[in-house]
Amino acid sequence: LVQVAIPTMPCKASEAVEQVPEHPLTEDQLEELYREGVSDELARFWAKQEMKVWDELKPLASREPTTLNHRQAAISFMESLARLMGLPPSAIHVAASLFDLAFQGDLVVESLSNIPAAAAALVRLLRKDEESGTAPKASEITDCTSQFAKWLATRTTAETSAPPNFAEKQSVLAEVSATQILKQEKAILNTLGWQVHRPSALCWVQMFCKRLDIMSGREFTCSLGWIYQQCLNTLHALLMRNPCSSELRPQRVAKGLLCLFLVTARVIPLSVMRSPDLRPSEWESLFLETKLTPEGIPSCELPPDKLPEFLRSLLAATQSSAASLQKDSVAVAKVMKGMVEELASAQPYLQHRQQVEDLRERQQEKARKFTQI
Repeated sequence: LVQVAIPTMPCKASEAVEQVPEHPLTEDQLEELYREGVSDELARFWAKQEMKVWDELKPLASREPTTLNHRQAAISFMESLARLMGLPPSAIHVAASLFDLAFQGDLVVESLSNIPAAAAALVRLLRKDEESGTAPKASEITDCTSQFAKWLATRTTAETSAPPNFAEKQSVLAEVSATQILKQEKAILNTLGWQVHRPSALCWVQMFCKRLDIMSGREFTCSLGWIYQQCLNTLHALLMRNPCSSELRPQRVAKGLLCLFLVTARVIPLSVMRSPDLRPSEWESLFLETKLTPEGIPSCELPPDKLPEFLRSLLAATQSSAASLQKDSVAVAKVMKGMVEELASAQPYLQHRQQVEDLRERQQEKARKFTQI
């Protein structure tokens, strides 16, 4: 990749921000924040609640009742079930965040069938929260949940050195009843403190984009709309492979991703988001390894005299310090780099798997033709 030269800018966001005096929000802007549902008070409330719940889970972080493969499968199942229940695409982000909270909390998976039952219970809770009258009964989703449980049992057996009759026994255990779903629903509510309204990283991105759009005088509406769409696509890939944790909470993921895409959109230079513990060359290399842009390092198109004011708006919109945004940007960039490397290493396996599937289909087609003779 060819690196594009970056205009000379302060290396630290705090230095750029200090070039202009702090301006309080106008009454019109404050009213607009309230009208759009992104007020300062709500943002602080979300942040306080999120920090509290994840900090309480720190002592339990070492306990991992589910493997990453189980989690990915559960999220895929929840996404399909959410579509069947008529939930919006953003619901899977909330469901995945709640899943991570529940399974890092007091909810212990005692058997294989509890994972599908808990996943079904989570989606049903979200449907009830959206509109309780349209939520299906637990008995109405047992069939599809049992099918997923059986598939999960078969997959687990194939990936482990289990006895020959293990799959048959697990298939029997994988029958999920309405009682199990209701039991998991109650356990999840107890673990979450009966608070289903937990903002996902996507919720945070949406809030930050709206706040930044208002605070910057609607000058970057198109860029922020593009950034939100890119975050939506990227977060879907991230949530499948990276569980939320106390170290990287949804709010931190949202702030880091927002800053990275502001760089990609050429609104701010990459240099202002460099953490002091990274050399410029290290930060540029890390950014390139995220594969956010195929064109090298984007050059900032915002005039230098407007940069400090925009950064001031960014700090106010995210209610963060410059150092915090830099730290979050680096953390998310490292996660994205890991995801890119994981996908690259899995590519040969996926190609081999596709070849095996193609061969199986050809053999089945030959068998069908043979039976017709």
